Amino acid sequence: QDNPNLERYCSMLHDIRRLMLHTGSTATQMRNNIALRAVDPSFSLKTNETNYTLPLEEFQTTLVQQTAAKKATREAMTNRHRRFTTSRHGPSSSSFSNVSDRQFFRSGPPSEQGGYNKNSNNSNYNINQYSNNSNSSNSRNNSNINNTGFDVLYRNNNEDEEGYIVCIYHWAQCPQRQQQFSAKQQQNYHQSFPSIDTPISLRSTDPVGNRLSKYHSNWTEISINSFVNSTIQHGYHIPFHTPPPVTTTPTPIIPFSDEQSHLIDQAIQDLLQKEAIEKVSPQQSQLVPGFYSSMFVIPKKNGGVRPVFNLKKLNQYLDAPHFKMETIREVSLMVNPNDYLVSIDLSDAFLHVGLHPDSRRFLRLKWKNQVYQYCTTAFGLSSSPFVFTKVCRPILEHFRSQGYKISAYLDDWILAASSKELAMQQVQQVVDLLQHLGWIVNGKKSVLNPTQQLEHLGYILNTQTMTASLPLKKLRDIRRSIKQVLDKPHRQSPRVIHSLTMRIQAATFAIFPARLYTRHLLYYKNQMVKNDRDWDLPRPLDKASLDELNWWYLNLQKWNGRSLLPTTPTQTIFVDASNTGWGCSWKTYRAHGYWTTQEAAQSINWRELKAAHLALTTFQVPQNSTILIRTDNTTSLSYINKQGGTRSLPLMELATEVWNWCLANNIHIQAQHIRGIHNNIADMESRRTFFKNQWQLKPKAFQTINHLWGPHSIDLFADRTTKLLPKYVSWMPDPGAIHTDAFTIPWNIWTRPFANPPYLTNNNSCTPLAQCNLVSLTSTPSVMFSPIIDSPGNPDDFSENSSSLTTSELDTLRMEIIRAKLVNANLNEQANQDILDHKFAPTITNKMYRKNQLRFIDWAYKNQVSFTDFSGADMVNFLASMRQEHTLQVSTLKTLRAAATHLHTDSSSISTNDLVNNYLDSIIKQAPPVSIHREPVDMTPSLAYARTILSCSTTSLKPLQQKLAFLLSMAAFLRPSDLARIPFSSCNIRPEGSLTFQVVAPKETRKKRRIIKSFTVHPHNTDIELCPVRCFKALRDHSSLASRSDDSHLFVKSHIPSQPLSSSTLSTWLHREFISLSTSESRVTMRSLASSRALDKGVSIDNIVSLGNWASSSTFQDHYRRNQMATVDFTSTVLSGSFEDKFFDASDTLD
Repeated sequence: QDNPNLERYCSMLHDIRRLMLHTGSTATQMRNNIALRAVDPSFSLKTNETNYTLPLEEFQTTLVQQTAAKKATREAMTNRHRRFTTSRHGPSSSSFSNVSDRQFFRSGPPSEQGGYNKNSNNSNYNINQYSNNSNSSNSRNNSNINNTGFDVLYRNNNEDEEGYIVCIYHWAQCPQRQQQFSAKQQQNYHQSFPSIDTPISLRSTDPVGNRLSKYHSNWTEISINSFVNSTIQHGYHIPFHTPPPVTTTPTPIIPFSDEQSHLIDQAIQDLLQKEAIEKVSPQQSQLVPGFYSSMFVIPKKNGGVRPVFNLKKLNQYLDAPHFKMETIREVSLMVNPNDYLVSIDLSDAFLHVGLHPDSRRFLRLKWKNQVYQYCTTAFGLSSSPFVFTKVCRPILEHFRSQGYKISAYLDDWILAASSKELAMQQVQQVVDLLQHLGWIVNGKKSVLNPTQQLEHLGYILNTQTMTASLPLKKLRDIRRSIKQVLDKPHRQSPRVIHSLTMRIQAATFAIFPARLYTRHLLYYKNQMVKNDRDWDLPRPLDKASLDELNWWYLNLQKWNGRSLLPTTPTQTIFVDASNTGWGCSWKTYRAHGYWTTQEAAQSINWRELKAAHLALTTFQVPQNSTILIRTDNTTSLSYINKQGGTRSLPLMELATEVWNWCLANNIHIQAQHIRGIHNNIADMESRRTFFKNQWQLKPKAFQTINHLWGPHSIDLFADRTTKLLPKYVSWMPDPGAIHTDAFTIPWNIWTRPFANPPYLTNNNSCTPLAQCNLVSLTSTPSVMFSPIIDSPGNPDDFSENSSSLTTSELDTLRMEIIRAKLVNANLNEQANQDILDHKFAPTITNKMYRKNQLRFIDWAYKNQVSFTDFSGADMVNFLASMRQEHTLQVSTLKTLRAAATHLHTDSSSISTNDLVNNYLDSIIKQAPPVSIHREPVDMTPSLAYARTILSCSTTSLKPLQQKLAFLLSMAAFLRPSDLARIPFSSCNIRPEGSLTFQVVAPKETRKKRRIIKSFTVHPHNTDIELCPVRCFKALRDHSSLASRSDDSHLFVKSHIPSQPLSSSTLSTWLHREFISLSTSESRVTMRSLASSRALDKGVSIDNIVSLGNWASSSTFQDHYRRNQMATVDFTSTVLSGSFEDKFFDASDTLD
């Protein structure tokens, strides 16, 4: 009673209690009304506020007073917080007023605690511990009042309709107990709250803006990274790929409303106080033009507002580097069972990092006739996350080198330790170092008391159960949003569907099928946007999308919670698909099958995924297991691992079918890539020839038989492609068969089994046939079965119908011809496989041969010519037909001949055939003449453009790679394919300054073996902007490639640095960006231009041939050298002599 501040706080708590009860009663009343109206719309429950609320005027006055008191307390603490970091204070009223609300209830009076720290986290109480302590007094009552006058935390036994627990904590209703709340009782009450074992000291003195620069000397103790140290000391220099347009007459910010204007005023004042922005004088804003952006504010989750600097237009002028952030998945890999977790939150994270003075003018805003500019990295700048992550990396590496399990996602840090004591010790070390480096730790958001259940990045991590789950609030919000869409399914815009779907997919880490059951929603949304090109046009949802939303509404809470432990595959299945069939292997088992007409018409990606589905359903894999699927198709791999996709509707539906089967059998699948040459068994199974007894009665004929002697119950000789009844027995393992090999089981166990056995059977067929009632044939089998059996024929047998074959059929014939040719050569299985691996490898030569062989097989099929024993005249007719149909040149005709010759049983008889060679010679002689002279090309324009691209690490990655490709092509006579084959690990700078690198497996070979070419490129002596060594150094040190792996290539994709550039992309770069500036000739190469330029500059032919790796100088002279015209004046040299001036008469002789 002697402390007025205590009385004021008690009064505030009393008012807050009444406000909470009012809010709860309002929500309860609204829910009751909804329930009543669901039974009868006429029912309604009137609100009675007599026992719950203050009068309106008194309530508003109280709320204003509470807000003013809170603001006054906060301002007092801001001005005086430095006094309470290390000194002790007595329990005076002046010191008590500096305590925040959460610090009001502490264990012991202020005199026993060493003062109060503003950012202290000693009051992060464990709510479960408090609940257990409180409920021990009397667990039978919902509300138990202890001797302090406070109601203990209780659990409401009547859960609401969504199964959530309601907890209320409030001040007792009895006014007398408020007055009897003495200091002794306060101390007893304090002791009911557990405190952490070791207090964590948090301190902050300087403003947050560019705070790290004041601790630059401390950073040099842990960081040797030049980018980090330069950014800390001088500020971040924004690397624009194009200078942004600047102005001296900016457009002022126009707020949305008066409330927004007031909030922006507060936000700017707050930024000024934090020294995150600075005022720009009118003279400076006119002398130094800048780039101006707008600002608005958004509410925070925990109250207050967050200023948002709209830098969308500025971000268009810089390339945000791609980098890897440590997400919740990386956290799950470092956490072990029963670990203790703590989290650290950094206050105003981006504002700690300063902005270079030269870049500040690009982050300006004008508000109420005053210009401001940022002094720090801003929230909204696309490269700010990269800079922040890069700056924090040395800290993480420092602690990880000491064995700490620590991770950071921007300003959210988490630390795990095996014991509570170790966690306390390590978190103290981390906080101390962070403060030593200048960071301000947010004590209110940090959880510095070790716990085994912690919320991090929106997930609740539980190390006791090793699960990650969504908080109940998130579940409730998602479920409410789904209900809102389901209530109005006929008027939903793509934007609403996209927002809801992304919220569900964001929960993938905690909810396993989050991706699987949102694919139809995303696909339908994409189609709506594609057709209407309007994100806000309401459209009705289709049935598949509504089914997915209903599934989520019913199963969201059921699927909440996912194991953090990595899944280790216990079974491995190898799968493959070809144009004719599918194959798979598991352990010592193998299986294969063929495509139906509808399946063969699908894409190869669909067939590869279907092969995985058929493999899973064919083998009796155990339930409750994890299966690894090895495939050589990256698309099917992605659709398995990502639970579908949205680019292809057939693939999406098939992936959903696969995963539904797995979930029904409690099987988890993973897909992993395997190179085709290593997937031998599955590949061989998928390319098997048609089984000689693979047939099917035509459906009309079976209907007649079934009508006469049926109905039949089972098809004894069938597979999934030839079955005529739902239940069937297959000859080989089959995904839908109830049994394998009908000859091994009795047939009389079924009623009227249907048997269409193979023509050639062994004696084992007598036993089951003898147990059945057979119907004798009235005609010979050949007459009866000939018109109704569909069976693959011999490749060299032609029907009267000469219609074209499909590409799939042509490819099947081609592969069988090649295999049959090897079989006839009496080679063993290993020899056959080695040769087939080479012939079917995805090389450029094999692809070209395949295309031309398919042309020949198609022509031969139409003209009834043998595929493997054709004559020289047949080859001439084929070449003439192709030349007339496609207007082919002689070089292409020769390629056609070579490809078709490989199919012949005696290839040499065609390659040396005089008729074929004479025909090709006649075509060559009829061809129009070609010029043997290649005009010289002046490369000055291309070199001048290359000089405009600066060789520095701040240049954008794409133009920097284009420049290096051009310089290396010129300096080393490299092809685009050579550039694509340079490993980054082979590039080195020698002490004398030259650059060495290797080209691995270029196009040329030595004695048919692949080679490695080594090159040395010297630095430019006079022009640094045309120096390839300097350009390579800039590319090597580029920030976008900081995470480059050692096995990467020199030239990589700008947005996906882990993937190499193709030779076609490099060729396009060189022609479009450089060669086109110097010549309009279409088929010129850098190799020809560079080598000819070297010859013109006086370099000897021997050196040119050596650098170009040509077999001889004649190769260079005939195919690459330009400007082969003689430069000598033969007119004056040949037509010259010493003549005297003499007159010759017509009758004189010249003797």
